[in-house]
Amino acid sequence: MPEETGPLAILFADIAKSTQLYELLGDEEAQSLIASCVTLLSKAALQHRGTIIKTIGDEILCTFADANDAVAAAKLMHRAVGKLPPINKPGFGSINLYIGIHMGHVIEDGGDIFGDAVNIAARLVELSKQRQILITEQVVEALYPENRGGIQSLYETIVKGKSGPISVYECIWEEEALTIIEKSPLSAMISTVSLELRFHEQLFVISQTRPTFTLGRQGYNDLVVEDYCVSRSHARIDLRRGQFVLTDQSTNGTYLVIQGEEPVHITRDLTQLHGSGIISLGRELDSDAPDLIYFTVKV
Repeated sequence: MPEETGPLAILFADIAKSTQLYELLGDEEAQSLIASCVTLLSKAALQHRGTIIKTIGDEILCTFADANDAVAAAKLMHRAVGKLPPINKPGFGSINLYIGIHMGHVIEDGGDIFGDAVNIAARLVELSKQRQILITEQVVEALYPENRGGIQSLYETIVKGKSGPISVYECIWEEEALTIIEKSPLSAMISTVSLELRFHEQLFVISQTRPTFTLGRQGYNDLVVEDYCVSRSHARIDLRRGQFVLTDQSTNGTYLVIQGEEPVHITRDLTQLHGSGIISLGRELDSDAPDLIYFTVKV
């Protein structure tokens, strides 16, 4: 019979670029390498008192009674695959992982787990970049104070089936990056930089006194773009540690060109804004488009 558990830390780990591995190495060699990686992931989970729920090709799902163990296992997973020899093929290097962890109640049935908490952990893996560990606020709150060093708030995102956004954090696991975070002075984290946004005749300034700015179709946003291609809560810009981060939260994505660089299309992802450029919500960049947003970062 299905049975609801107490709160568990749910960890998904996915091997990055696994499809490309099959193309580069062939089926047999790639399958052997992926199986070796999954074995390393399983050992890391078990070493930190985890339970292996299942492995699905290049992915592993496991649970932990303690969020501290889940985070420790995630760090060990990254370090373990990092010791594997790099792939000596053009366009490929070391094996990397995407990892997401969420804390919540699950339904156990037939050795598998189901529920909102599982869906949120799976969503974090989709949002994760290579070599990242993404966690939710529930995980952060369950960590011992001494294990919260290197936790960085990133953004909020929407998960299908949830009425409101969830807060996403990154757990920095690499020593070099962790040292930078711990030793950075507060003044450098906040900084005195500002970002100017120009939309039609309107001018907006994002700075230390206004570090978060929202863009979308609905009137509650700081900048409203009335276009059916624009989502209600389309994107946001945050000032983090002296840098401006654009996070797309939309259906159609955000188009961006930074002066001197190639245009990019961001969908449910984030990128840093620097220099000056143009933002287009939900539509491809067109110099004749009426709703272009011009930005300039000022130091």
